[in-house]
Amino acid sequence: MNIYRYMLLCLLLGICSCDNTDDSEIFDVPADERMTEQLLSYKNELTTAGDGWKTTFFPDTTHTGGWSFVMKFDQQNGVQMIGDVLENPEVENGVYGLLSSQGPVLSFKSYLPITELSNPSSSHPQARYGSNDFVFIGEQENGDITLKSKRNNSELILKKASEEDWEDIKLNMETEAAFIGSPTSSVYRFFTIGNGTDSLVYEVVYDKYYRQMTLTNADEAVVQSIDRGVAFTKDSLLMHSPVNYQGSAIGQMFYEEDEDRFIGVNGDVTAKLYYSSIPYNLGNDVADIHLTKNMFSYRDDTLEDTPYTSPNFVNIYNNINEKMTGGRILWRIEIQFMTEDEGRVRYRYRVGETNYSGYHYFTYHVEDNKMVLTENIDEDEFPDGWSGTNSAVISALEDLDTLLFSPEGIFVKKLSETYTYTNVVYTFTSAKDPSVRFPTYSVLNTF
Repeated sequence: MNIYRYMLLCLLLGICSCDNTDDSEIFDVPADERMTEQLLSYKNELTTAGDGWKTTFFPDTTHTGGWSFVMKFDQQNGVQMIGDVLENPEVENGVYGLLSSQGPVLSFKSYLPITELSNPSSSHPQARYGSNDFVFIGEQENGDITLKSKRNNSELILKKASEEDWEDIKLNMETEAAFIGSPTSSVYRFFTIGNGTDSLVYEVVYDKYYRQMTLTNADEAVVQSIDRGVAFTKDSLLMHSPVNYQGSAIGQMFYEEDEDRFIGVNGDVTAKLYYSSIPYNLGNDVADIHLTKNMFSYRDDTLEDTPYTSPNFVNIYNNINEKMTGGRILWRIEIQFMTEDEGRVRYRYRVGETNYSGYHYFTYHVEDNKMVLTENIDEDEFPDGWSGTNSAVISALEDLDTLLFSPEGIFVKKLSETYTYTNVVYTFTSAKDPSVRFPTYSVLNTF
C-alpha cells in the first residue's frame, strides 16, 4: 500500500510541476499588454469613422422603449453626440474613456445625451435603466460594433453613420409628436392588426418618459394586455418586440400624414395605429354608478400625472386656476351620485389654508351607455342649479363644467390600475370633446 501511495504522490507532483507556465507563454504577451492593444484597436476603429456612429438603444426591454443617438469620437477622448432623448436634440460635446477593468469598456465620462437615460429623479429613481459604461463584445463582419450595458447587459450596436443621420435624428421627435398627437387629439387611440377578414383591436396608452406602449385588448371577451417599447425614426415607429398575428410579425409602422395614422404590412397582415372619436368597446361600467360606487374624486396632487389624465384636461384645469380670483385654487373635483337620479358636482377650492366648496346640482340618466348629467334647478335651494358658489368661481369653471353637463354625455370606464391609494379608479371622458379625460378615485359614500 505504501508503494501505491508513493506512486500516486509522484504522479500528482508531476502534474503540478508541468503546470508552471505563465500567461505570457500561452499568449506570447502578458494580459495587460493584450488589453492595451485591444483598447487601442477599438479606439482606432471608433475614431476613424468619418461621420461617426449611430445606434438605437433599448436600455431595458421589459421597462422601456428605445432612443437613438449619433456620436463621433476623436483620439483626444472627446466625443460629440446628439440624441432624441431630449425635446430639442442638439449636438453635445463630452468626454469618453476606454477602460480595462471588467473590460474592455467604453465609458461616457461626462454629461451626454446617452447619459440622460441613467440620470435619476425623485419621481423616477431608476431613471430609464440606462448606463454610462458599455463592455465591448466584438466587431461584426459588416463593421458594426457590439457592446453590452454594464447595468443589465442590454445590447448596444454601433453602426457607421452618414452625414444625413446627424440631421435626421431631429425628425424623430416629429414622428413621436405625430404618435402622441396634440393636446386636442382624442384619448381613444387604437392599434389593430389583422388579415382583412379577422383582426384584433387594442386600446393604446403611451408613457412618454419610458417610451412604453401598453396595448389592451378592446374586446372584453379576450382579456389581454401587452407592453411594447417603442423607438422612432424620421418616418416610422419601431416596436421591441414585434407584434405577431397568425405567425406574421410587424415591428415597424410608417406614418401616413394624410391619414394621420401609422401603418405596417407583412404579407396579407396589416397593422394600423390611429385615433378615434369614440371608444371601440366601452363596456357597461356606467352600470356601477350608484349601485356599487357613488362618489368619484379627481385630485390634482395624485392623479395629474397618470397616463389616463389627458393633456387637454390638464390644460382646462390649469386655465381654471388662472381665471380664479381672490387667491382661489381649485384642487379637487367630486362627482357625487346621491340618489338613483340626482347628484351634484362638487368643486373644492382653497384660499390659503381654508377650503371651500361649490356645488352644481344635476339629474342623471344613462343614454347609449353614456352618463348624461342635466342641470337640476330647485327654486328654493339652488334656483340657478348652483349652491354656495359665487359668479366669479362659476365663470372660471365654465369650460370644464359645460363639458360635464353636455347633452352628448360622458363615457365611463373602470381601470384595472390603482394610483397612490387602493381605490378602484374610473375615468370620465367627454363625448362632446374626447380629448378631455380624467381619472377618479371611487368610493361608496353616505351623503
